[in-house]
Amino acid sequence: SCFLWLTHWYPVHVLDELDPARPHAIELLGKQLVLWRDAQDDWQCFDDACPHRLAPLSEGRVEADGTIMCSYHGWKFSGDGACVDIPQAISEKQKAVACSCKRARAVRYPTRQAYGLVWVWPTSGPAAEVAAGATPLPITTAVKEFWDSGKQVKWFRRELEYSYDILVENLVDPAHVPWAHHNLNPNTSRTKGGPMIVKPVKMVPNLEGSMPTSSAGNGMSNGAADTSADHTMYKPIVLEHNTQEVAPGAGTGAVNGASGVVGSNGRADARPLYMHADTDPLGNFQYGTALAPAGAHMAFTPPCSSACQYTLGPGHLCRSELMAVPASPGKSVAITMLEMTDVPKLTAAEVFKSIFMDPGNFPAMLQRLVCCV
Repeated sequence: SCFLWLTHWYPVHVLDELDPARPHAIELLGKQLVLWRDAQDDWQCFDDACPHRLAPLSEGRVEADGTIMCSYHGWKFSGDGACVDIPQAISEKQKAVACSCKRARAVRYPTRQAYGLVWVWPTSGPAAEVAAGATPLPITTAVKEFWDSGKQVKWFRRELEYSYDILVENLVDPAHVPWAHHNLNPNTSRTKGGPMIVKPVKMVPNLEGSMPTSSAGNGMSNGAADTSADHTMYKPIVLEHNTQEVAPGAGTGAVNGASGVVGSNGRADARPLYMHADTDPLGNFQYGTALAPAGAHMAFTPPCSSACQYTLGPGHLCRSELMAVPASPGKSVAITMLEMTDVPKLTAAEVFKSIFMDPGNFPAMLQRLVCCV
């Protein structure tokens, strides 16, 4: 079946990086768009073209009344795309008639602001508004729960001069880490590189009456099953066939078996936190890496999301969300979050105990210092 690129939410910008006093030009799927904040403090997305003479609205101004003004002839538009002022009109009646014309409306796209990001649905019109409103944002359960707990997610955005497909290949390729990110932290060093064992993981409904048995440090919880029509449990299955050995790789840490798949947040109807709650991933695999000797997992959910979870030690998890956004031919945008973790902060007592009683655990402590929020 074909993939419908225009019927998905895309993260296009980081809220903290947007100046609400001016419009911002962006690209998405080859469309030239403009982001701006209206009188209700909502971010809006229009075609970056005034319906009058197609001048770029991104070169206009956000007015004090919460409208966006075209810099060519001064036409102004409200957040719903309606034209609200035409300075060249010779009377208020003529202005009202001209502003009410459908051809005077700016093309508006469904827009949401959530989890620290601005999201755009790249199809306009009433049907698109309905479809967008019925579609959940493509974000992992981990980010949702982290954000809902009142914590802030720190996102990074970078515009890249290469295409979306190359960016996706980069984000789902952990083998490059010890070379491209040499010495970023104690476990990302070229000396840690080597063969990497990659195993695909399949999530299937688990109707056996309980969640899979917990392994030390895997984050999996036990509990009674709820097999009603409204709840489906998921059991991770490691496919032992088609095992790939990728070299050069990012470490030789052992890969856990089926019970070692990092699991749920304690609810019987939950998927692993590194997956989306509403959408099955296209690819889901686990691998051994020096970055996380206890195991790592990655799931790719098109069109944008590559989510990783690293097991740093018993009960210590570090997660990342890597978004690939198709901007235009030969251009893409990476939006990444690399700081969220439930690893507890180190105490002085832990450090001294590790130095004098368990020196072998000291590298893992350095890893916690690097990864902790």
